[in-house]
Amino acid sequence: MAATDTPAAPLATRPGALDLDRLTVIGVAGAPGAMRALVREPRGRVRTVTAGDRLRPGRVLRVEPRGLVIETRQGPALLPLAAPG
Repeated sequence: MAATDTPAAPLATRPGALDLDRLTVIGVAGAPGAMRALVREPRGRVRTVTAGDRLRPGRVLRVEPRGLVIETRQGPALLPLAAPG
């Protein structure tokens, strides 16, 4: 399982820590090649996604310890894991 040095609880529970108007990656987990990401959508829905899933900006190409790589109209883009502010 991939791990980060940043605990999720402070980020998830601190008011104003996340930009609620954007798609935000709030966590990643799993073995390399089979990782999942926990994302918060702008309307508040929280989902678990894997490679191949569709999100508003595009299709998830892969989940990495640093965030999601998404296929957009402009090409692949990294949506990074949220960091405490």
